[in-house]
Amino acid sequence: MTTQLRLTQEYILLRDLVQQRVGLFFDDEQLLSFGQHVSVAMLRAGLVELQRYYRQLYIASTNSPLWNGLIQCLTENDTGFFNDTNQFRLLAHSILPDLIASRRAANHRVLRLWSAGCATGEEPYSLAILLREVLPDIDEWHITILGTDVNLQSLAHAAVGVYRAEALDRQMPTELLATYFDPLENGFRLSYMVRDMVRLDYINLVSDAYPSAIDFTENVDLIICRNVLSSFTTETAHHVVSRLYTALAPGGWLLIGQAEAFPNPHPGLIPPDASVAGVYHKSGHTWADDVPQLPNQAAQPTPPIWAELEDLPEAAFLPEIPEAAECYRRGQQMAEQMQWKAAHEWLECAISQNPLLLEAHYADALVYLQEGNDSAAIRALHHTLYIDPDFILAYFSLGLVYWRQRRFQKAAAIWQVTEELLAEHPSNEPLRCGDGMLPSHLRSMLTTYLEKVS
Repeated sequence: MTTQLRLTQEYILLRDLVQQRVGLFFDDEQLLSFGQHVSVAMLRAGLVELQRYYRQLYIASTNSPLWNGLIQCLTENDTGFFNDTNQFRLLAHSILPDLIASRRAANHRVLRLWSAGCATGEEPYSLAILLREVLPDIDEWHITILGTDVNLQSLAHAAVGVYRAEALDRQMPTELLATYFDPLENGFRLSYMVRDMVRLDYINLVSDAYPSAIDFTENVDLIICRNVLSSFTTETAHHVVSRLYTALAPGGWLLIGQAEAFPNPHPGLIPPDASVAGVYHKSGHTWADDVPQLPNQAAQPTPPIWAELEDLPEAAFLPEIPEAAECYRRGQQMAEQMQWKAAHEWLECAISQNPLLLEAHYADALVYLQEGNDSAAIRALHHTLYIDPDFILAYFSLGLVYWRQRRFQKAAAIWQVTEELLAEHPSNEPLRCGDGMLPSHLRSMLTTYLEKVS
């Protein structure tokens, strides 16, 4: 009895630490389930003592692998493309057209959108697709779409942009699927023109790190934060909403889950349309008074493409299957033979089957570097850093790209990060993806390049 009581108290301490650091709340009735999830996370981390696990979490940052392993066990990716049809209809017919019209009138073609708690990326990608549908001159605009989450593995999935065929068949209108997705053997991959519109990043909504111009969370025109606040206490949820309000530009919009809607979330947030819950407008707007009554009484004709949208189930990803390793091996062989196209095909095959196969992303980046395709190389290298934020050779390679582009200041900054990571790496342990390269060898190369940019 005493042991059980002590164990329960230890779990309560850990539960409180989780709430304090990342906002996730579990009441006493959920404590058993919480403990089960913690046990799985401890097993994956190779730890058996709860007290030691607690101490390590206590001193670690919330974007560390230890915290990320726990967050993966505690959260669910309840998301999908164009989730919440009513809100997306409102976006398509009123909110985005009004924002676009006001920017055109001011000759200021800039839009900033943020999906806070984007999970595996369907929401920010839905915004990108929607903008391409409603904005014919999109290439003349400067558009920032930010997707953030506290789950690094979810961000890695989002960066790859691969989804199951059966999920997309239910979620995505046929015209959009054909336009914005490339078919794979067991699913679909989002086209680059959509993926390149979205910036993915780690942001802990409970922290005070935002709003900030550095991470594009300042003066935002539209913030969507759905299926997030329900995981918090009321006090934490109000704190987060207050910070999101501060991040909004005057006249900006905040959309939360309809089941999460507050009667009065913030004095400066106005719910302009009672027919769609969870929609709030920051004061200072110029939105037209004739807001369409959704979903059945729109003031404007509904574009046929949106008429197909129904209540959408959550998405799922392609599972990891054994052939990924073989595809990667063949991609490496093709690269060694300088058959770049075949190498890309095999490496893309490996990535489609296992989106978290860092080695395949890195090999793909090296092939792009050989071809002189810097933008694609940078994209692939960023994918590796979503999977492993401390991947040393990715930072070194990014520096090479910027050096080749004569962006010497940025190259130097990236290489300084490389130096810091090398200093922490065991001297006798080969670098990941380095074919046996030791830190001393890379440090020597790094010194030479830093002299060139100094």
